[in-house]
Amino acid sequence: ASYAATRLGLTHMREHGGPFFLEFVTYRMGAHTTSDDPTRYRTREEEASWEARCPIARLRALLEREGAAGPDFFSGADDDAARLAARTREFTRANRAGEVEEMFDHVYATSNRQVSHERDLWESYKNREAAARSGEPAGTGVGDAGVGAAVGGGAR
Repeated sequence: ASYAATRLGLTHMREHGGPFFLEFVTYRMGAHTTSDDPTRYRTREEEASWEARCPIARLRALLEREGAAGPDFFSGADDDAARLAARTREFTRANRAGEVEEMFDHVYATSNRQVSHERDLWESYKNREAAARSGEPAGTGVGDAGVGAAVGGGAR
């Protein structure tokens, strides 16, 4: 199905130009985080059902069955993946963490009113927090909205 949908999209783009949207629905086998307990919201039967449909395991079984790949290939692929993961972790750890304000810099190719407003809210929040730590009074911020309003509001 994925191959057929991809071929359809490619044909569409070649004939009509422009983009084609493909959505692949997947199932996250692992927990959301290290503190997550998936047994609270899904059963073992549900997991087993999705595990049986795992595209990676299915492709591996097909390649083995057809004689296209064997244990040496998969062992090598696992080793390559482990090396790539190690290099990625090393690269990530070696690079500096950006300043929080940088999160506003590359949201869009050019700035817009919404992003500018959210940057102003962040600056206001940051200034209020700094003033609170120093014991000095601070202004109420941009339109009295506060950061909570910028990200959906609600009690903090």
